Amino acid sequence: MPTKTEKPKVAAKVPAKATKSPRKKAVNSLFFKFTGDDGIEYSLTKKQKLFVEHYLLNNTNGIEAAIAAGYDVQFKKNGKPTGQINRRQASAIASENLYKPDICAYITIKLDQYGFNDKNVEKQHLFLVNQNSDLANKRGALDMYYKLKGRYAPIETETKTTIKFENLNDDELDKAINAITSK
Repeated sequence: MPTKTEKPKVAAKVPAKATKSPRKKAVNSLFFKFTGDDGIEYSLTKKQKLFVEHYLLNNTNGIEAAIAAGYDVQFKKNGKPTGQINRRQASAIASENLYKPDICAYITIKLDQYGFNDKNVEKQHLFLVNQNSDLANKRGALDMYYKLKGRYAPIETETKTTIKFENLNDDELDKAINAITSK
C-alpha cells in the first residue's frame, strides 16, 4: 500500500491496434484534395468546393454562393424548414468560408487558372493603354492595380508628437526643444 508521500502506480495505457475501417475510406472520399501554390496539401468538402465554384463562376456574392452550394440556410419553425432563405445565416457561412485557408488557397488556384494573374493583368494593361474608349474607368482600375502591387512611391504622412513639459528639468527641456527644432 502506498504511503502518503508516494503516489499510487497506474497501469500504463497500451494503444489499441489500428485497424482499417471501411468508414475511414468513405470519409476520405467526401473530401476534394489539392496542392496549393505554396506546396501545401489542402482539402475541401464537396459543399466548400461548390461554394468556391459558384462564388467565382456565376458572378455571385458569398451569400448567393452559399445558397447555391446547398448550405442549410432556411428559416425553421418547430425544426422544419419553412422554405424561406435566411440571408443572414448565408452571409455568416460565406464570411466564415472566405476566411478558411483551404478555401482561400483553392480560390487562388482557380483565379490563376481563369487568367486572373499578374501576367494577364499586365497584358490587359498594355491593351488598355493602346486604345481610346472609356479611359476614365480604365485609369481608375489601373491606378488601383498599381497601388495594390506597391508600384507607387509610399504616401508621406505627417506624425504629431505630444510632449509634456510639466515635470522636465532644464537639461531635459533643452533636449526636447533641440529634438523638435532639428526635424
